[in-house]
Amino acid sequence: MNRKYSDSLFPWGIGASFVITLLALISGGVLAGVFKGMFLEQKNFKQEGGVILLIIFLVIVVGPIVYNKKVSGFERGRIPLRIIDHFGVIQGLRGAFIRLLLYKEGIEIRAFYHRYYIPFELIDGASIERLFFCNGINIKTKIEDVPEFFTLPDEQLSDLVEIIRNKPINQNRCHSL
Repeated sequence: MNRKYSDSLFPWGIGASFVITLLALISGGVLAGVFKGMFLEQKNFKQEGGVILLIIFLVIVVGPIVYNKKVSGFERGRIPLRIIDHFGVIQGLRGAFIRLLLYKEGIEIRAFYHRYYIPFELIDGASIERLFFCNGINIKTKIEDVPEFFTLPDEQLSDLVEIIRNKPINQNRCHSL
C-alpha cells in the first residue's frame, strides 16, 4: 500500500477490512458470552446480545461515517470543490458509506476506515460502467491498491466522469509544452 496515496487504518482492502472487522467483533462477542457463562454465572442481565449487536453496529456503520467526515491528511491544505456522500458499492462492499471529495488537484475517496487520494495527473482514464442494477465509475490509475470502481447516483456519476476527463491533466500538459 502506497502511504503517499492511502491513509487507512487497516493494511487490507476495504472489503477484506470489513469482513475481518465483522468476524473479530462477532468472535469477541462469542468469547465474552462464553467467558460470562463459564466464570461469572450472572443471570440478571438479559440484554447481552443486544449490547453486542449495538457495538457491532457502531463499529461497522456509525464509526466509518464519523471517521470519514473528519478532516483527513489529504484534505489539510486543500479546499474541497465538491463533496459527494453516498451509500453504494466500492471494492465489492455493498452498502458502504462513500465520501468523495473533489479538489483542484485530484480526488479523495473515503470508504469504511480507508482514505485514498488520486491526483488527476495519475488518472489514465475514467468511464461509466453498468452493473446488474446500478451504474458505477471505473477509474484507471497506476497507483496500486486504490479503489478503481465505485457507485454514485447517476447525475453525479456523469458529472464526475466529465470533470475527471477535462481536469488539469490536459491543461498541465499544454502549459509544459
